Amino acid sequence: MLNGSLGDLLHDNKGSVLDLPMRYKIALEAAEGLSYLHHDCVSSIVHRDVKSNNILMDEKFGAKVADFGVAKAVENGPKSMSVIASSCGYIALEYAYTLRVNEKSDIYSFGVVILELVIGKLPIDPEYNEKDLVKWVCRDIEGTKHWFTLCQLSPNQSSVNEGGGEDAARSSTIEQGQAGKLAMWCAGKLVTFFVLYAGQQVV
Repeated sequence: MLNGSLGDLLHDNKGSVLDLPMRYKIALEAAEGLSYLHHDCVSSIVHRDVKSNNILMDEKFGAKVADFGVAKAVENGPKSMSVIASSCGYIALEYAYTLRVNEKSDIYSFGVVILELVIGKLPIDPEYNEKDLVKWVCRDIEGTKHWFTLCQLSPNQSSVNEGGGEDAARSSTIEQGQAGKLAMWCAGKLVTFFVLYAGQQVV
């Protein structure tokens, strides 16, 4: 695809081309692609390798879920696999422990992609001290860091990019809060996120 993969854009010093509305659009289009696989196909298809490098960007930065080499059709509940077919940092714990896969495995991986979109960090990095991005986010916002200090685009920067003022800043604050809420819901950490987000509005 003309603009490569989402992973290329986020992690090869090209993230500045993606403002907050574009990131929201990418997340929405990727979610629509996964929803089609999970709910509109007969049988449901589990991608099994959802990651930023497998979300390709067209000439208008439209997001396309790609690389179905390890995808599996799933009927009547989770399906047992002989090996894990996913990428480090995107693997749901229950999948790693049981080798039983269903749509929830993709949902967890998609939550990691959303964190990449908002925070701009890799799913695995030495900075995390043997943790993955999800655990690192939980650890840091349990400590002294505020959620928005982790975000690649601050609310003020987002509003400047959008050419708005105070209203745009408030809107982007809410949007980033919603993105965090969605990412942590996908990763099964929503209660943790709400507790750690005390004093801030997420709607």
